[in-house]
Amino acid sequence: MNPKRIEAAMSEAQQAIAMLPDADAQARFQHLCATETDVVVVLDRLAEQSIADRLLAEMAMGRARRLEERGDVARDLIRRMLEALEIDKLERPTWTATVAEGPKAVIVEDENLVPQEFLRSSIDKNAIKRALKAGEDVPGAVLTNGMPVLRLLTR
Repeated sequence: MNPKRIEAAMSEAQQAIAMLPDADAQARFQHLCATETDVVVVLDRLAEQSIADRLLAEMAMGRARRLEERGDVARDLIRRMLEALEIDKLERPTWTATVAEGPKAVIVEDENLVPQEFLRSSIDKNAIKRALKAGEDVPGAVLTNGMPVLRLLTR
């Protein structure tokens, strides 16, 4: 959407709303619709664009995940084939494959046997939030207002 069109629509709408200094939000919106300001059309188009872009992004992310999974399957198949052929390195004109030992990983078999020095603790912010919302005092913590959020729903 053209920024100049948005700016013009907002200017027109703000001038129309200035005529209703004591009106509530619903009355202001009804006045904007009744005076046929361009701001309602601009809002509709921006919302439609946002919804369409989000859906397109979700589809693209789904496609990207499927492509990554397909690539992972192919990589695993190449590794297994090279292992079966007992080839640890293969150089081709457009790619090189090397089968090497992977990084070491830790498997905790019994958490109760792990020494305290290897354990971590963290603050449970969800529990603090519940307590503060319930009116309880939590030393060292306060509840703050979040940033305004726009929710666009499709029907």
